[in-house]
Amino acid sequence: MNNSHVKIIPIGGLGEIGRNMMAIEDNNEIIIIDCGISFPSVESIGVDIGIPDMDFVRNNVQKIKALLVTHGHEDHIGAIPYLLSETNVPIYSSKLTIGLISNKLKNHGLLANAQLFEVTPHVQSIIGEFKIEFFNVCHSIPDAMGILITTSQGVIIHTGDFKIDKTPNDGKLIDFLKLSERASEGILALCSDSTYAEIPGHTNSEFTVYKAIEKIISSTDGRVIIATFASQISRIQQIINASEINSRKISVLGRSMINNVKLALQLGYLSDNQETLIPLKSLNKLPFHNQLIVTTGSQGEPLSAITKLAFNIHPNMNIQNGDTVILSSSAIPGNELQIGRNIDNLLQLGANVFYDKNSNVHVKGHASQEELKTMIETTRPKFFIPIHGEYRHLIAHSKIAQEVGISKNNVFVMKNGDILKIFNNKAEITSKVKAETLVIDGNKPTAISSNVFLDRKKLSRNGIVNIQVILSQQNETISKSVDINSLGLTNDDNVPNILKTTSELVHVLLDKAPLNNIDLIQTEKLIKEKISGHIYKEIKKKPLVLLTINRNSRSTIKLKSTRNDQ
Repeated sequence: MNNSHVKIIPIGGLGEIGRNMMAIEDNNEIIIIDCGISFPSVESIGVDIGIPDMDFVRNNVQKIKALLVTHGHEDHIGAIPYLLSETNVPIYSSKLTIGLISNKLKNHGLLANAQLFEVTPHVQSIIGEFKIEFFNVCHSIPDAMGILITTSQGVIIHTGDFKIDKTPNDGKLIDFLKLSERASEGILALCSDSTYAEIPGHTNSEFTVYKAIEKIISSTDGRVIIATFASQISRIQQIINASEINSRKISVLGRSMINNVKLALQLGYLSDNQETLIPLKSLNKLPFHNQLIVTTGSQGEPLSAITKLAFNIHPNMNIQNGDTVILSSSAIPGNELQIGRNIDNLLQLGANVFYDKNSNVHVKGHASQEELKTMIETTRPKFFIPIHGEYRHLIAHSKIAQEVGISKNNVFVMKNGDILKIFNNKAEITSKVKAETLVIDGNKPTAISSNVFLDRKKLSRNGIVNIQVILSQQNETISKSVDINSLGLTNDDNVPNILKTTSELVHVLLDKAPLNNIDLIQTEKLIKEKISGHIYKEIKKKPLVLLTINRNSRSTIKLKSTRNDQ
């Protein structure tokens, strides 16, 4: 009996935006597709990025044969350094994507030993038992690709991020003829981008952005500042072209933006024939109507140039009345507040601000409903797995698949960690692997479920009360010194009185404890519970209560602890 089977295992990117990572296992050999970051949610206070759980990688190091990368956006390449810290797996992708990955690995000191392989569309590679073939797709970055993966059970298609653009900036259309030819031989499963599965119709072409940006630039006599993602190479080319027509020179701000522009120029993905790009010092010597600045910060990042300009704290520039600011992106979920705050501040400083809600300065890089239907109808898979999106996006995409003829029993809305096993032309979700949401806290990956984030949320909402108790003994008398302070508790003028009554309560509770042989654990627990309840009764808040009980060094009082580590 043939026990051959294939497993599809999403590690990240399902039920969320970002952290895209998927494993495909075929008879004890594994390939991984993408390894990206996500932006932190409101729960992950104090962190900058989220990454996929690497537990699966650690447990399968010997099986993993390659990392295949669909394109160069951070939500697909940003966590690669964390993957390579577990295993130095070979990486396959397009020319530009390999260049962007190289820059990232260089910054992490990992480039010297990295195994990077550039692929060409429709040229098949043999990786272990897998046959791999990349194909062009349209997205908001050049060299974006989908992947055809031939396994023992049949061909699996992973679309990566895509949309159907008839006028793409790089001139590379999705090769639907090739996909249709492969479909005639039979497609086992389609894993397809779901980000905009709720949006009807078609996504606009990137070319519409050029027309909108060029119109804004040509209609203003002031300085123009454009914020976009550092990886939006196609968008930067549009800005260069529009600036050339309007006799403007461009300076680029932000380390990631500067590095990516330099790389794209070297590799031929950006063209600057009229030497439009110049250093900031040279730009500052020109009249405002000849200046254009491209920078990061379109998501309201606290340390970005746009945010510093919005708060009038940039060391080298300030917003002038009549400046034009273009935010050429859409808000990533969770960033709306920061972006809105920046827009308000820029307007108050006298700038004209254009963004996706009031102009066409950005188009989405993902397929809308009609394009998703086209991908499914072209490939005609037996099994369908919606990927890349929050849960509602996956559900919407699953309904689209059923509308165009995929059996409901063959559509699998999966969660991170689910294992979809395909064998003998059948499929079922059999079990799970560990796939927690991890964030980088300092330099260390930490689970979002960690108590540290619960403490941070409590601190941010309710403040902290710090209680220090010193016990000392003179002759037969035990004295108690209680010092209390608070931070972020409340703006109430009654705080000193609350702290006074809290101190009195601590004294009362200590009086009830056997101080000549005090049990620290039980006493601390009792005091924290009583103090928390007392403060809540006073101000309807439950602050984080920290309590330290110390013995005077000359005292004979015994302090015992029931902690396991003491």
